Amino acid sequence: MISFRVQHRHEARSRRAFTVQEPRWVLKKLDPEKMATVLEFASWATSVPAATLPLEERAVDLVQRVVDLCDVVMPRVRPGNDRPSVFWWTDARKAANAARRRYTRARRKPDADRVAMLREAYTQARRDYRAQISKAQQQAWAALLEQVNQDPWGRPYRTVLKRLSPRGTNPLDVLPVSDVSVIIAHLFPPAPTVAPFVMDAVAPAVTAPDLWDLPHEVTELEVTRVLRKLGTQATAPGPDGTPGLIWRKILQSALNMILSVIN
Repeated sequence: MISFRVQHRHEARSRRAFTVQEPRWVLKKLDPEKMATVLEFASWATSVPAATLPLEERAVDLVQRVVDLCDVVMPRVRPGNDRPSVFWWTDARKAANAARRRYTRARRKPDADRVAMLREAYTQARRDYRAQISKAQQQAWAALLEQVNQDPWGRPYRTVLKRLSPRGTNPLDVLPVSDVSVIIAHLFPPAPTVAPFVMDAVAPAVTAPDLWDLPHEVTELEVTRVLRKLGTQATAPGPDGTPGLIWRKILQSALNMILSVIN
């Protein structure tokens, strides 16, 4: 017995698991001129929230200001089909696909001259796309080498482990002992020798009440160090989706507001 069930597409999609994703922006399309204009005319320094407001409201207000800033200076990432894109998917790929479709449709009609012309255009588009792929691969390899120098424990380290252990095989079981020793020596270099600290005089004992007399507020220098470091790392954004580079750029303008929220 064969049976069928007809339902609306919206009903079928509604049964799938739905997750709310944080907003994302296309950082590569950031407009520096808009960024400079917004920061010049923004009133970050003079619009510090009142201390009587709850901490949650002050934090939400700060994040919302940064979100609004991101919407002005760069476009948001459009939701796609969850298929990861590779680095050689460029405009040349779209042009090659369009030329292939035009050539395929023209073959159905008895027009030899047009078919020959479109075939030549398709061949040239494929040639250009292959050149773009080769160029993109060279750039990706150079970027990978740069990541090795900056962060050897990041993506390059995971790439090496994936290559060394195909299908879950332990690399220690298939590599010679000499090769394993060389790899371990490069991945785990010996720490520099540090002379032991010798105390000349006994420091006076500090009681617990004296410790709490020291100021515990976050200083401008601490915030500056954290945000400058955050803007140089290629890390994923937090739950609010705002990139670390944006926080670094608004450091001078929004420093007072950030300190008021933290302290």
